[in-house]
Amino acid sequence: MSLDEFFTDNAAKAWGWGVVDCSLALADWAIAKGHPDPALAWRGAYSDELGWKRIVIARGGLLPLVNDACSRAGFTMTETIATGAVGVIGSQHNIERQWGAIYDGAQWMVRDSAGFAPITARPLGMWLL
Repeated sequence: MSLDEFFTDNAAKAWGWGVVDCSLALADWAIAKGHPDPALAWRGAYSDELGWKRIVIARGGLLPLVNDACSRAGFTMTETIATGAVGVIGSQHNIERQWGAIYDGAQWMVRDSAGFAPITARPLGMWLL
């Protein structure tokens, strides 16, 4: 599946915390590329934003949570941005301003309730599938 096909397919799914959201979009992209679900431990473990925040806070932020999931799945952390890379972007110090994102070759795309939207923010960590 191409990245454009993934964006279209995933955006057609109804938004739902713990099912289809900005963090799980990274795992969904990995699944679309033939990898096992790196977010299996969290998928369905929350059903609203507060539940998501509790998990993220308990893990010390989105960056350590995604890093742990990517490491277990065998993804390579990278310093070089590449099309299809997954990342955590946003504020290093404010976990409420961190998003899971996928790089489309020109910008970081974040899944929101309306589909994928570009967000200009600093990458805190990036991984290649």
